[in-house]
Amino acid sequence: VEVTFYLLVPWLFLWIKNLRMALWVLIAVVILALIFDRLIASYAYLVFPDHSPRSFREFNFVRQLPVFLMGVSLYFLLAKHNLEKWLADNNYTYMMLVVLLLAFVFLPYTDNVYIPTSWFYSIMFVLFSLVIAGLNGRAFVNPVICGLGKISFSGYISHFFIVDVVALYFPLDEMRGFSEFSVTLYVLVFIFIAVLVTALFSTVTYKYIERPGIALGNTIIGALERRPRV
Repeated sequence: VEVTFYLLVPWLFLWIKNLRMALWVLIAVVILALIFDRLIASYAYLVFPDHSPRSFREFNFVRQLPVFLMGVSLYFLLAKHNLEKWLADNNYTYMMLVVLLLAFVFLPYTDNVYIPTSWFYSIMFVLFSLVIAGLNGRAFVNPVICGLGKISFSGYISHFFIVDVVALYFPLDEMRGFSEFSVTLYVLVFIFIAVLVTALFSTVTYKYIERPGIALGNTIIGALERRPRV
């Protein structure tokens, strides 16, 4: 999915020049994803007769494309329209924060067949980004958060492996049958450990792999740019 999106990025830069176009494209891909999802639900058995299409329905590129477009729309809202300033000036930021916290606490336990899980959390994180921009305080923007942002790419690459390792010692399947509150606490501990280990591991890979790799790439690009053109 991610690599396919990278192939599409140059075309998005050509097409999407402003917030209005970003929102129209977002609406279009949402409609396309809903139609495609219905087609998969109705005819997937012809392609996958012995398998459930559930994972494919959730993670196929068409279903995930609106997630990327939400990020593009967020860029225009913040970089071009300063929406966070309007939210802060009208005291909407704290109201949004309370709504978001309530949504994160209660909505994951509801059966929602209308909004895909990836879309739900993407919407929540878009709104959360607006809240962080509007608050402009150290509660969410501080050296720890900024440090995690610096190593985020290394963390993204390594967290798949680390989550699997943590799951060996804190298996999530063992929580079947427990109360929702117990499961929530267990998952929070699991996430804390996974993030902590990922941060430590990524700090090393960032220093000794990512930064030298970026420097090497810049050197190669600089050498190519200095070559005389024929």
